[in-house]
Amino acid sequence: MLQDTLEALAQRTPTLAGELRALGTTLATASTDARSIARLCELARATGSVKLVEEYAWEHQTMLDKCTKASQLSLALAIMSPRLRTNPVDPPMREVTRGLLRRAGDDWGELSLVRRIARAHIDLNDLRALFYFLQRVLGRHVEWDGDPILTQLRGHAWLNLARRERRTLELDVTDAQVRYEADRDMNEYVGRAKYDLLSAIQAGLEGEALASAEADLRLIRELWPPKSPPPAPHNPHPGA
Repeated sequence: MLQDTLEALAQRTPTLAGELRALGTTLATASTDARSIARLCELARATGSVKLVEEYAWEHQTMLDKCTKASQLSLALAIMSPRLRTNPVDPPMREVTRGLLRRAGDDWGELSLVRRIARAHIDLNDLRALFYFLQRVLGRHVEWDGDPILTQLRGHAWLNLARRERRTLELDVTDAQVRYEADRDMNEYVGRAKYDLLSAIQAGLEGEALASAEADLRLIRELWPPKSPPPAPHNPHPGA
């Protein structure tokens, strides 16, 4: 329960005890107050407790539509924060978080925030939502088209889709049409992944994003090695 978690954190962190207990009181009567939700996310980061945000979102599922879009986005990004997460999101909370991102929409005008949202879609394995999100955002902000981070994330998503189709082909599927479509889509996704990953690197990708793109390209070479050209036909009469 959220109130129990707030009290446990208050006892564990005396310097924040007053704020944690005050927040519990406020949320008990104004559960969708934007400032209170912002403070909830701040305290989750301060205490290192993703459980604080998860329990709020879980217990207030029926009220999330009444939150502002900024609050919905703050909750989703806090739940998916690499700084807070030590374990993968469990399936029920994954669906709640996907719902928060859908409600928050795509009308955000800060590139760093858009990057975080794109990353969250990937971590939730919500790849179709990622493509839709990027299509909408880049249509509104054409100056971000070609951003190395967004391009790398899109390439990573294409690779994940290709691996899904590869797994389909590895199953004992006898339907020829299903296998044809899986093979066709897989090759298209691999091509798109390579293009985006190489484009991101050429655009100046750095740090962890660069390491991720290079690892993805190595995986592509491993799973889909270049096909050797067919041998030249033997000519028994050279010079003829």
